[in-house]
Amino acid sequence: IFSGCKKLKYAPIHDGVTDVMAGDYSGTAVNMLDGLPSSIEKIGADAFNSTNYNEESGYITFGVLNIDHPVEIGGGAFAGAVVQQLNLPFPGDSIQAATFACRGLREINIGDGVKYIGEGAFSSSYDNQVLEKAVIPESVTEIGYKAFDFDSPFIKQIEPEGGIRYIGKVAYCVADDKLGEYTIKEGTISIADKLF
Repeated sequence: IFSGCKKLKYAPIHDGVTDVMAGDYSGTAVNMLDGLPSSIEKIGADAFNSTNYNEESGYITFGVLNIDHPVEIGGGAFAGAVVQQLNLPFPGDSIQAATFACRGLREINIGDGVKYIGEGAFSSSYDNQVLEKAVIPESVTEIGYKAFDFDSPFIKQIEPEGGIRYIGKVAYCVADDKLGEYTIKEGTISIADKLF
């Protein structure tokens, strides 16, 4: 609907809206600090991809992104968006590839229930990463290739709460010598080469 409108800064999504379609806000400078309404049921692929792409604008897409009810979220939905904190208490059973490959992400809190975190789900090639903490619930059994790929000099903890059966190749690709602690929990069956 607004895809590519680079100067669009304000277009709130009002309560009652159920779907944000694929690419709707992609490439805009939209500010969603009011968050998403509780009526949202589906967010399409790339819906907020590369929002606030012009970093000189000083805008952020979401300060704290709370998705506090079950929502179907497409791959790349928030890739490149500026999100400082992600709270996802009802993530469904999987998080698709590159869904939350956000800029400016400091904290990730994933609720119980998700089993699979897809390839590059929280990765980002942007050089302004400031991730400090990622909480991974006990329900997760598989983490895909470069799911957490950050070059953050600030990352201190990645907290898997349970035994992850399969941890993919370079699942946690963080800046050299920055990760302070990581515990491989009981129940882990397979760890691919180059975990970190």
